[in-house]
This record gives sequence, C-alpha cells and structure tokens, in this order.
Amino acid sequence: MEWKRVLILVLIFAGSVALRVPNLNRPLSKHHEFVTAISLRVLQVWEQEGAINLGLNPAMNYSGRANKGIDNHATSLHKLCDEQGNFYYTSHPPLAYILPYATFQLVGASASVLNLQIFHLFFHFLSGVLLLLIIKNLDGTQRAQLIGFTVYCFLPSTLWFQSNTYMSDMLVHFFFLWGILSLIRIKKAPSTRRLFVLLGVVFLMSYTSWLSVFFAFSGGIYALLFLKAIRWKVIAALFLGTMAGLVLMVIQYSTIAGFDIFWEQLTQRFGVRGSNSSESTAGFFDQKLKEMGLLLFNYVANYGSLAILVLSLLLHRLGGRKVVYFGQMKEFALISLLPILLLHLVLLNYSGHDFTALYASGFIAVSAAFVLSEFASRAQSLHLGTIVVLGSAVYLWVNRPGEISQNGDRYNEFALQGEFIRTTVSDDDVVFWMGKELDPMTIVYAKRNLVEITTIKEAHDYLVDHQFQTGVIIEATPGLLESKKIDRQN
Repeated sequence: MEWKRVLILVLIFAGSVALRVPNLNRPLSKHHEFVTAISLRVLQVWEQEGAINLGLNPAMNYSGRANKGIDNHATSLHKLCDEQGNFYYTSHPPLAYILPYATFQLVGASASVLNLQIFHLFFHFLSGVLLLLIIKNLDGTQRAQLIGFTVYCFLPSTLWFQSNTYMSDMLVHFFFLWGILSLIRIKKAPSTRRLFVLLGVVFLMSYTSWLSVFFAFSGGIYALLFLKAIRWKVIAALFLGTMAGLVLMVIQYSTIAGFDIFWEQLTQRFGVRGSNSSESTAGFFDQKLKEMGLLLFNYVANYGSLAILVLSLLLHRLGGRKVVYFGQMKEFALISLLPILLLHLVLLNYSGHDFTALYASGFIAVSAAFVLSEFASRAQSLHLGTIVVLGSAVYLWVNRPGEISQNGDRYNEFALQGEFIRTTVSDDDVVFWMGKELDPMTIVYAKRNLVEITTIKEAHDYLVDHQFQTGVIIEATPGLLESKKIDRQN
C-alpha cells in the first residue's frame, strides 16, 4: 500500500476521531460505558496487585483489607472468590484485559479512561484496515476499498463502540474481521502458513469472547461448501483454535476457586443471557418479543444512516441495471453474517445489548462499498457523503457533547461520586453505600469497593462480623451525597 493511500486512510480516520474528541476522556456515564468501567477496574487492580500474582484473572477488588470480600458487579452467585477475598468477573475469557494491560506496561502508561479509549481507537483503525483488505481480496477496486473504509469509520456503531466503550465484546470484533479475511485468503490461495494464521486468529478470538464459537461453526460450513480441496484442514484449524482458547480459559479460571464453582457461575450467566431465559413476569413469549424488538431497534439506530443507500439501490435495480456484488453475497455472508445471526438466535437476551450490533458493521461496510461501486462517480460521492453526514449526525445526537446528556443527566455524576468517596473515606474504613443503586462507574472513580446496605444496622453488623473498627456510610439521594462515620462499638 503506497504512502499516499496510507495518508488518505489516516486522514479519513482522523476525521472520525475529530468527531469524537468532545466525548473522549469525558467522565464515564453514557450507555454501556459501564463496561469500560469494569474493564478499567480489572486493569487498575492488576496495576495494584500484579496481574501475574492474580493469575491474569480479572479480579474486581482493589488493594487493602477494607476492599476485600465485597462482590461489586463481579459475580451473580457470590461464590467465585479467592482466598484473599477477590471476586472475579469471568463472563468472558481474559484477553481483552491482557492486551491493554501489556500495552500500558510496555509504554509506561496507566490504566485511565483516556488511555483505554486511545487503545480502543487504535483497534478501530486496524479493523478498518482489515475491512479494506477484505474488499481487496474480494476483488474490489481501490475505489471500493476506500469507500468501504470510509463507511466503516463513520458508522454510528463503530464511532461509539470502538472508542468510548471497551470490553471483550468489542475487542472480539477485530479478531472477527481478521478471521473473515483469513478464510477469504485461504480460498484464493491455500497454504500451510495461512492455515496456521487462521488457527492463531481463531485462538485469539476464542480467548476473547464467545462470538468465536459461532464464527468457527459458520467457517466450517463455508469450508465444506467452498473449500473442498482443503476443507478438513480448515475445519481442523477452526476447531483446534477455538478449543485451545476455551480450554485455556477454563483451566485459568478454575484456579480461582475450583472448576465446579467457575462452571456453576458460567452456566448461570448463559442461562440468563440465552434465548431460553425469561426475566419477565408476563411470561416467556412476552420477554422474547421485547428482546427481538430491542434488537431491531438497535440495528435501526446504528445503521439507519444507510437508508438512503438502500432506497437508491432499489431504484437502481428497478431501472433494470444489475448489481454485480449480489453474485458474491452468499459466500461472504456465510462467514460475516451467519455467525451474528447464530449469536442472536442462541443468546437473544445478551443480544439486547446494543454493542452486539457492532459485529454487523463489517458486512454493512463491505456491502456498501460494492453497491456504491455500481453507481456513477458523482452518485458514489453523493451517497458516500450522505452516509458520513447522517452517521455523524446520529452519533452526535445520541452522544451529545457538553456537560449534559441527551436524557438530561450530567456526565460527571459518577466521577463526582467517586471523588467524594476518595476524599471522604480513609483507606482503613469500610465504605457503605445506601440509597441509589450503586453503579460500576462510581466504583472505578472511587477506586474502592463498596458494601451496599439498606439500613444502618446492616453496616454495624458487617463491621462486627468482619472485625472492622470503623466505616463510613455514603447515603446517595438524587443530586446529593452525605457521609456518616460509624463505629462498631456505637
């Protein structure tokens, strides 16, 4: 790739970053930024206690005796705890924590909101490059590659979920695109080296999040249908890579409190997030209809900016002109779209999280690139410009810059809560939280674990049971925080 093309890509991506600058390093508060807070807590705990000392397992308790034995958003069964009183968040494999931690240690940076966002932006750019290479290996022109990269950079889903929010669910998208590219390259020119690359990518993907299982299954179907000469080698690479990542995760997380407790926690989470779950008092089918409606809404919100392209495409086809890309759609959809559909089918409750819509951004951007390639140059520019403008407008409308969010909440609410706790409570005091629901973002800004209580008596009982002398009750009401020192003797 010549330097001029690289410069163009960097400038396009820089434009998408400039759009996001007002929201970067802004106090965590918006939708799904709580997952960034959870990731940051793991990284900060690793900085305090040493990642190796914790077995590279995602511990959720800060240093100090007063923070131990408190399960803040780590587990649902309150059992997955080590002998030091650390609870662990094991809903995903650990690579999404290991990569930024290793990066920060290498460059001498601390685990902060901005540094994690910059780390994530870097992977947004790399994901865009992977998408460009996918288009190239699908025999797309340089123009199509540039269009696809631009569309990808300015989709509302990537603008938000590859910058402000960071968790395993987002990082796995990078490996997902890399896996798609690997399969396409193997089809074009099979080689042993490319098989090993595929195995390695799938391993990294499975050591990151659960999308890998659905990708491996879809990739196996793709190999059976379109890679007949080497289909069993490809299937073996997919299977071995996936199993290696999952087995490593199971072995690693079983060292915390034993296999049985880890497995009980894992199966409980899948029971809640799976398509057979029902948390609605109105019944199973009512819950499923709501989940499907939410899933549809998430896709409309993230990709509605392409409606103008779809309308033009319909008019284009009605005019009798053939769109060449649809002849290639089946193969590409099998490895880029089927894994997502399977994930939604199996984990419908989990799919209600709007970050799962990020996974479709690759399919959307590649499709847009090839479709726009069928139009005349002026129409290409007009449609591309419209997509960029609409995508940017949706992003800014949902994630309004300034101090107050779209729904009227102040962005700094949780940062102020954390600062209040840090400046009010000594390291030796147990922190009790009473009133409003405790948010993960409050914890990461306080850098303290908090015991949630409903009465003052519960706080006294906790001090007695755990042999602490003093504690501080933080009473949270809308717009107000008050602190009260308590002693177990009084």
